[in-house]
Formats: sequence, structure tokens, C-alpha cells
Amino acid sequence: MSIIKIKKEEVYPIILLMMMFFCIVGSSITGASARDTFFLTQFDRSLLPLMFALVAGLMVVVISI
Repeated sequence: MSIIKIKKEEVYPIILLMMMFFCIVGSSITGASARDTFFLTQFDRSLLPLMFALVAGLMVVVISI
């Protein structure tokens, strides 16, 4: 791995962390898409800003806990 200067003992942790990051980003994108779809099947699109504000507030509470 001479191109990006990764030491031999760092290869496994880097691969593991890259896979974890890929899974987190993938689940975030999938979750956001599903959230919007489920919301729009139940409510009018004019309520989307309210939903985004509520999700942001909920995330602040959950992360604080």
C-alpha cells in the first residue's frame, strides 16, 4: 500500500473502519429515503419542513442521551 502510505499492521483496522463507514452511510441514505416515503404516504408534502424540524430536534435529544 505504498501509494497511500498505509503500514502493514494498519490494513485490517482500516478495512474494518471503511466497511463500517460504508454501512453507516448506506443505512443513513436508505433510512432517509424510507422516512420521506412513509411520511409522504400519510401526510401532505406541505408538512415536510415540520417533519425535518422534528427529526432534527429528536436527534439532538437522542444524541444527548
